[in-house]
Amino acid sequence: MKLFTAFIIASAMIFCFYASAQAAGGVSIGSSREDVIAVYGKPSGVMVSGDEEILSYPGGMIVIRDGVVSQMDDNFSQRLEQRREEEVFKAKQKAKGLIQFRGKWITPAQKKEIEKKQALQKTVAIYSNGGQPVDLSAIVVPGKVTIIDFYADWCRPCVAMAPYLERLAQSDRDVFLRKIDIVRWGTPVTQQFNIRSIPDIRVFDRSGRMVGPPTYDFRQVQAYVQQAK
Repeated sequence: MKLFTAFIIASAMIFCFYASAQAAGGVSIGSSREDVIAVYGKPSGVMVSGDEEILSYPGGMIVIRDGVVSQMDDNFSQRLEQRREEEVFKAKQKAKGLIQFRGKWITPAQKKEIEKKQALQKTVAIYSNGGQPVDLSAIVVPGKVTIIDFYADWCRPCVAMAPYLERLAQSDRDVFLRKIDIVRWGTPVTQQFNIRSIPDIRVFDRSGRMVGPPTYDFRQVQAYVQQAK
């Protein structure tokens, strides 16, 4: 009798637990598959393994066996709610025109400005945009001497000149090298700067003014750099 009474009490407690979980909008072991869908919606993925059906949600996994929940990840409801709140937040940020960059929500213009500053900090930077026009004011380093090298990968003199220019920039903290790929003859950038031959090397002083006409002579580049200082 005592055993039977204990069984009845335990059964009642389990029933109350399930009932309270359902009343609170949750799902627990023993809940039906229909309860899961009603409370959490359709799963993001379903996998069948033997007699088990595994439902995937942002909050984790729920295992269904014989039509009822047999196993579910700990803190499933809390994690699911947290993920949904995160998705709502992301949607709101995107609606404002913001993008996520290095863990922060910023505007595309702010991202571009950050990348521009990072590029300016590089001693040697390559710009290859298919031969499209280039804004030199955006790549000439303020307060420093900037070498602009218009080049192409197929140009043998350009390839031969490259290591000398790179060493020149890397050996002097006040000198920065910016290599601009013309891609081929006739591209917009060649027309923009009236480039007739390559390598076409130009040196800009600390105030952003070009020192002398374009050159292909490394010794002249060195002289321009000294003059620009």
